[in-house]
Amino acid sequence: MWNKLYPVMWVSIKSKEKRAFSFSFPVPLKLLDELIGSTLDLLEVISWFTFKGSTPKITSGEKKVYFSPEALKILLEGSYSILHSLGDYGPYELVDVTTGDVQVFVKIL
Repeated sequence: MWNKLYPVMWVSIKSKEKRAFSFSFPVPLKLLDELIGSTLDLLEVISWFTFKGSTPKITSGEKKVYFSPEALKILLEGSYSILHSLGDYGPYELVDVTTGDVQVFVKIL
């Protein structure tokens, strides 16, 4: 079966209200793998053309947030390693949260 080679993340959001939404969709983890890898390559190219000076210091009183391409690259590399570990353990439920009338369910197949 094709999901044995490439794991799939099944996302389901359901609501119990009459006029509310309810949908489910599969997300191939190979697709996310390629997307993160391509974004890392793009950030590498962007970092060639960005200013390499010091970043402004952010104090607790300020609302301003500064992201450098290097910081985004580190964040995506962490997401990339988590993504690779998701498919190693076989099928399992990753998230099953119900609050009020809404249920969010994420399963790795």
